Amino acid sequence: MEKASLVHRVKRKVKSLLQARAQRSELPEFVRSESRIALQENVVFQRNSGEAVIGAGVTIYRNSELHAPLRIGEHTFLNRDCFVRPHCKIGRNVSIGAFSRLLTDNHEIGDAIRRAGKHRFDPITIGDGVWIGASCTILGGVEIGDGAIVAAGSLVTENVAPNTLVAGVPAKHKRDLPEKVQPALSSNEPKPDLSSALATSE
Repeated sequence: MEKASLVHRVKRKVKSLLQARAQRSELPEFVRSESRIALQENVVFQRNSGEAVIGAGVTIYRNSELHAPLRIGEHTFLNRDCFVRPHCKIGRNVSIGAFSRLLTDNHEIGDAIRRAGKHRFDPITIGDGVWIGASCTILGGVEIGDGAIVAAGSLVTENVAPNTLVAGVPAKHKRDLPEKVQPALSSNEPKPDLSSALATSE
């Protein structure tokens, strides 16, 4: 039974790799990948101008749509149904949750007859190591610093400082984050004795 399960997993892995390789060979000419990238089905690249530069080890899940010009750093992950408009720069080791949107589109304020005037793009920059939760919206002109977290469902309208957590609509600073996180204790490791600390605090 275990052998059959292992064979099934290997077959699925090989199929996934072959699909990713086939999709990479079918990338539009304006998409430049430095090395192997993994694309699930129905990932669409569109071109406004320039090119899309995709780093090594990038993974993009199904039904995502990305518009050039665009840069994505190595080992970044985009979950399903992400929508990325032109003039976005996404760093290395970034994780973007499902159904998230990076919207650089904006308009000048027009006359009363049509308030959405001349169209423009306000660039978005996402630093290295950032984690953007599911169903977030990042508006144009925003810079998200290295190591920041944007909680699921947030609307980001202002810059986010490095190593901070923001959440809400609109997103607000919730707390600072350490650069290094202590590993969680395993079930086999002894728990710290807090009795002396508790006694002192009384």
